[in-house]
Amino acid sequence: MNETEQLHGAASRFSEMKILIVDDELANVALLEDLLSDSGYTQVKSIMDPRLTIQTCAEFEPDVVLLDLRMPHMDGFAVLEALRAKSAGAFLPVIVLTADIDAQSKYRALRAGATDYLLKPFDHLEVLLRMGLFMERRRIEYELHHEKTKAEAASAAKDRFLAMASHELRAPLTPVLLWASGTVQASNLSPDLQGGLEMVCRNVQLEARMIDDMLDLTRITRGKLSLHRRLADAHELIGHAIEIVRGEIEARHLNLCLALDAPEHKVRADSTRLQQVFWNVLRNACKFAPERGTISVRSFNEEADKICIEISDSGVGLEPQSLEKIFEAFEQVDSNKDGLGLGLAISKAIMTMHDGTICARSDGLDQGTTFSITLAVEKGTTENDALTKKANPPK
Repeated sequence: MNETEQLHGAASRFSEMKILIVDDELANVALLEDLLSDSGYTQVKSIMDPRLTIQTCAEFEPDVVLLDLRMPHMDGFAVLEALRAKSAGAFLPVIVLTADIDAQSKYRALRAGATDYLLKPFDHLEVLLRMGLFMERRRIEYELHHEKTKAEAASAAKDRFLAMASHELRAPLTPVLLWASGTVQASNLSPDLQGGLEMVCRNVQLEARMIDDMLDLTRITRGKLSLHRRLADAHELIGHAIEIVRGEIEARHLNLCLALDAPEHKVRADSTRLQQVFWNVLRNACKFAPERGTISVRSFNEEADKICIEISDSGVGLEPQSLEKIFEAFEQVDSNKDGLGLGLAISKAIMTMHDGTICARSDGLDQGTTFSITLAVEKGTTENDALTKKANPPK
């Protein structure tokens, strides 16, 4: 089997792919149509008026265009520019056809968007070879696009499932927690029953927190998480977050060192979400600090217009390769710890939405970990000042 016969056979793999010929010379059109059809291409269309190219491409949707450069009414360079303007970045191979092409014309055609060129009179073997190469590229592109579409559909289905499942799982926990929390306060309970109810409360609260994390993650991935930003006191929010984990600190006999020394600590933030970030990091510190270990919280203005809050623990520390991974969803340094590994991923997303940062550093295993949270501050501004400025913008 000679090379031409091999190319004829190869063309049959792309028989359904569409080829558009744009040329005003009937002899060239007939030659190309016969050559391509005889090689196994079954979707070949020709037009002799270049002004119809855009409309024909929209209707025919070719996989490759063979375009003559020298035509009346509209030359190939103008057609190329019109095609590129219409394609909005989508790749459409265009092979220009010309009897002679100098360096200037070649560069002009390539700049206008040509993919390749063929010289007239045509070398049949070269035509088939070029077509086969571009058709193979188109086939790979279609397969990649198909796989991408499937992956996006699967991801969207997963997000919908998580959102629905999280909502449905959350609903039955509320009455259980209300009942257990109320009953555990009764004075006539035996120690065993009281201890059992406290265990129920703790586990239901943990389950509720994990479900809330899943809901937040689906909101973030779907772009549905919104912020309600107003002037807030970062020190006050840290204090609220500390109170939430106070029970864990006392239960594990942890030493809390507090040094909120930043003179400027007013920030424009969604108070609930920023407190959630502080709580996530503090809870992480409580989780990994050793019994009777130390948790340190300090604030300072590293720059005149920024506040940095550092939360450190004396725990297991992190290896260098884990410093970024811990901010990925479902990543856990220690799989024996409770939770889904979503808190830090959610915290990073919230900080990004606040135009702030959160990062971790550690000197290595058993050297503890420090999380740094940085936000812009609003110096010397009170809530009343902010409202006045909003109501009376400068002219």
